[in-house]
Amino acid sequence: MSILEVRSETPVTETDRTALRSLFADLGLDAEVSVHGNQRRDVSSWSLSIGIPLAYLLVKFGDGYVSKLGEMAAEASVESAATAGRRLHGWLRQLRLTRADREITLVVEDPETEVTVEIPAALPPEACEALWQVDPDRDGGEARYLTWTSESGWTAPF
Repeated sequence: MSILEVRSETPVTETDRTALRSLFADLGLDAEVSVHGNQRRDVSSWSLSIGIPLAYLLVKFGDGYVSKLGEMAAEASVESAATAGRRLHGWLRQLRLTRADREITLVVEDPETEVTVEIPAALPPEACEALWQVDPDRDGGEARYLTWTSESGWTAPF
């Protein structure tokens, strides 16, 4: 994947762009950051949307041990998911540090499954690990949208 477009509806400084490009480069992704929409002035939160297959993004954290969502339980060990989950959690922590004054959410719009996954940068470690067990068709429901709650795990919000 050559260029990943990272979209925001809130103003993005050049420092923000540089930090985001660097974070995605750590995953081997060349990111271009752009601002879309009416540029909300609510700077207490920052939603970053990316159009990338969720499985492709997760493989970046799992050193390629899983090729398709849902296979983790059948083919990979719990230890592998825990390791990949820790890597994702650490990367999200770095994302939070880019703008500590904002609540940041990464919104993954998967063009292959047509499921959107909302990943808050403050996601707890157990949620990061559980992401490897997600099956978008099973868990996304009719909404084709997934969020995390400590009560229900990765599920459709409605």
